[in-house]
Amino acid sequence: MEASEKPDGDNKKENKEDDIEEKEKQEERAEKEIKSIYKLYSESFLRRLLRLVEMFTSIATVSPYPLSMVQKVANPYQLETLLNVLILSSPRIKIIVLKIIQNLIKIAIPFEVFEETITYISKDPKSQAYEILNKVVP
Repeated sequence: MEASEKPDGDNKKENKEDDIEEKEKQEERAEKEIKSIYKLYSESFLRRLLRLVEMFTSIATVSPYPLSMVQKVANPYQLETLLNVLILSSPRIKIIVLKIIQNLIKIAIPFEVFEETITYISKDPKSQAYEILNKVVP
């Protein structure tokens, strides 16, 4: 019996070592994912993405037919996101967002889209814009 117990003890040690190695690998993967997510939310990455959108919207202002991408951006939900970015971001980002909104106005997006956007913002209590619109100052 004693001889059979030793291999079990060795197996338990090997299993513990495997578990530790597995946990270390998972932690490394999680750290890499967090770093990549952090890059996605960095200001420079956001600025590049918004510049791309601004470029498309500016191209659409001079073309006879707005690009389909611009039509996808110009919906109330996306405009709500743009307005929230406008409120929460740095001045450099705010300038880009304002250029995008200005281009959307030049493209002649229907005013109903903007009205619907304001309706969504004013109903979403989690929105920073909601807080600004409904904040009571004593």
